[in-house]
Amino acid sequence: MNTRAITIAAAACLLLLAGFAALPWAVDRYATAKVDKALDDVRVRSTAVVTRGAVSVDIGGRSVAVRDVAVDTPGENGARLRIALVTIERPSESGGRITAAKVRFDDVVMSLGRETVRVPSVTLTGYAGPPQGLVTATGSGVVARTQAEIAAGVWADGATIPLIEIDNDKAGVRRRVTDVVFGPTEAGVAQRVDVGGASARAPARLFSTRGGLDFEASTGAMSFEGLSVPALLRFLAGDGQGKREAAIAKASIERIAFSAPTATMGLVKGAIGRLEIDDLRLRALAAPGETLELLQSKAESGEPLTPAETRRKITLMTDATRAVAFARVGAFDASLDAERPASTPLTLAAERVVFAGYADAALERVVTMGARIAWDGRSATIGEAYVDQIDAANLLAHAERVGRDEILLTTTPAPDEMLGLVPRARRAGVSGVELLTRRHGVVRVGMIRTGARGENDTVPNRIGLRVEDFEAAAPTDRWYSKYLADAGVERLDLDFRVLLSLDPTTQILKLDGLDYSSPEIADLHLEGELAQVDPTLAVATGAEFVDKLSRVTLQPFTLRLTDKGGIAGALASAAKAQGTDPTAYRNVFAQEAKQRMEAVLGPSAEASATATELFLRTGGTLEARIVPRSPDTTLLRLLGLIRLGPEGVAQALDVSVLSRAL
Repeated sequence: MNTRAITIAAAACLLLLAGFAALPWAVDRYATAKVDKALDDVRVRSTAVVTRGAVSVDIGGRSVAVRDVAVDTPGENGARLRIALVTIERPSESGGRITAAKVRFDDVVMSLGRETVRVPSVTLTGYAGPPQGLVTATGSGVVARTQAEIAAGVWADGATIPLIEIDNDKAGVRRRVTDVVFGPTEAGVAQRVDVGGASARAPARLFSTRGGLDFEASTGAMSFEGLSVPALLRFLAGDGQGKREAAIAKASIERIAFSAPTATMGLVKGAIGRLEIDDLRLRALAAPGETLELLQSKAESGEPLTPAETRRKITLMTDATRAVAFARVGAFDASLDAERPASTPLTLAAERVVFAGYADAALERVVTMGARIAWDGRSATIGEAYVDQIDAANLLAHAERVGRDEILLTTTPAPDEMLGLVPRARRAGVSGVELLTRRHGVVRVGMIRTGARGENDTVPNRIGLRVEDFEAAAPTDRWYSKYLADAGVERLDLDFRVLLSLDPTTQILKLDGLDYSSPEIADLHLEGELAQVDPTLAVATGAEFVDKLSRVTLQPFTLRLTDKGGIAGALASAAKAQGTDPTAYRNVFAQEAKQRMEAVLGPSAEASATATELFLRTGGTLEARIVPRSPDTTLLRLLGLIRLGPEGVAQALDVSVLSRAL
C-alpha cells in the first residue's frame, strides 16, 4: 500500500516536472503563432512582404520579443520598414484585439522614396487595438488608407519618442524632431501631443542658383490638441478621395526661426515668437508620391519642366489649396529680414498676424497689428490693418482648368475674364499709419478704408476708398508751394473719399467721385474717365506694364469746388504774413491768377479766367470742365507735363470755368 502510494506520487511529480519543462516551449509556440497571424494580416491588408526573426518569451516578465521585423510594400517605389526589436509586456487577446501594458520598438527605420526615417525607440503604454496596429506597412495610396483604418482602432494611455530623424540623402535635406510625448489616445486621436523641438537643414542649391549659406529652420516647444493620426495618414493617400476631416483641434509652436538663400532677395531670415492653429481640417491630397519625386528631382537638377510636368505641378498646387482648411492661424512677434544684394536691406515685423476662416481659396479675414516696414532710409508703421472676405475662387478654378489641359499654358485671358480672375476683397482698412519718407518727412494717416460695391462676380465692380486724418508736411518743391507758404500752410490735414469702377468690355476706368468735405474749409468733387485701361494692367510687369500703361488715354473730367471759408482764411493768413490789408491782398491775388491763366491757356480762356478771378475774390462755387486737347492724349504724357507746372499741364489739357455765388 505504501509502496503503491509512493509510486503514484513519484509518477505525478515526474509528470508535473515534465509539464513545467515543456511550458516555455508551449508558450513560445503559442506566442509565435500569434505573432505570425498578426504579420499575416499585414500581408493580406497591404500586399506587403513581411518577415521576422526570432520570437522569444519571458514567462517571469510576461513579455514577448520579436526580432528583425521587415515589411516591404511592392512596386519600384515601395516603402520599407525595419524594426530591430519589438517587445510586448503583459499581452492579452480578447475579441480579436490585443492589449498590452507596454509596447516598445527599438531601432525603427522607414524608407519611402528618397526619404529615410530613423527612430531609435518608441514606447507605448496601455495599448489596445488590432494586432496589425503594432506593425503595419508604410506608404501612400491604398497603403496609407489601410494605415489610417488601423490607426482608428488604436487606444493607448500614452507614447514617447525621444528622437525622429528624417533624411533625404540625395537632396541633402536633414530634419530632426525631439522629445515627442503622446497623451491619452482614443480611436487614433491623441488628446494632446507635446514636442520638445524640431530643426531642418537643406543645401542652398535647392533655393538659389547663387549658392550661399544653407537653408536652416528650427522651432522650440510644440503642443497639439486633438491630433488625429488617421486624418494625417489619409492626407498622404495621394488619391484625392473623401472630404476634409478634423486633423488638429489646436496647435501652438514656439520660437520658429529660419534663414534661406534666395535668388532675388539674398539671405532672408525670419522668426515667429509663437504660431497658433485652430481647427485644421484635411482631406487626401490628389498627387501621388511619384509626382512629388519628379518635381523634387527637377528642382534639384535645375532642369526645366516640360509643359505636361508644369500642368502636373499646377494640379498639385491647386489640389493642396482645396485639401486644407482652418478656422484660424495666428503668428505673434513675427519678423522678416532680407539682405537684398542689389538694394538696401528690407525689414518687416508685426506684433500679430491672424488669418481666419480659410477654405477653397477664400479667406474670411486677415488682421495685422503693430506692423513695421523699413527700407532704404524709409519706414512705415501700421497700428492695425485688416482685409475681409478675400475670394480667389475664380482664379483657383481657372488654374485647375489649366492643370487639366482644358486651357493652354500660353493662353492669356480676355480682359473681361481677367478682371473676374483677380482675387477680390469685400473690405479692407488700416489705421494708425505713419510713414517716414526722405522727401516729405513724416506722413500720418488716421484711417484708410476701402470696400467693394456689389457682388464680387459683378462687373463693372465699384470700389470705394475713404481716407481720414491724412497729415503730411506741405510740399516745398511744387509750383503751388509758394502759395501754400504764403497762406501759412505748413502741414496738410485732409479727409476724402474715392469711388472707382472699371468696365472690362469698354476698358473705361471711371472716377465716379473723389470727394473732400470740410465745414470750415471747402467741399470738392471730381469725376471723370480714363479710356483703354486694360484690366491685365493690374498684373502686368516690366515692358508689358509700360506698354499697357502707355495706351491709357484721358477723357473729360469735371471739378466742383465750393468755398466754406478756407480760401478767405488762407489769403488772410498770407496777407498777415506780408503785413498787407487782407482785402487788397485778395484782390491782387485774384487779378494775378486771372492774368496767369490767360497767359497759360491763351486768349480763348478769357471767360474762364474771369470766372476764376470772381471765385477768388468773392468765394462761392467754381465748376471746371477739363478736356484733353487731343483725343489721344495719354496719361503718361500728362504725368510728364505735370512736373512743368501749369504751363506743362496746359499743353495737354484745356479748361473751361464757371463760377457762381452761394
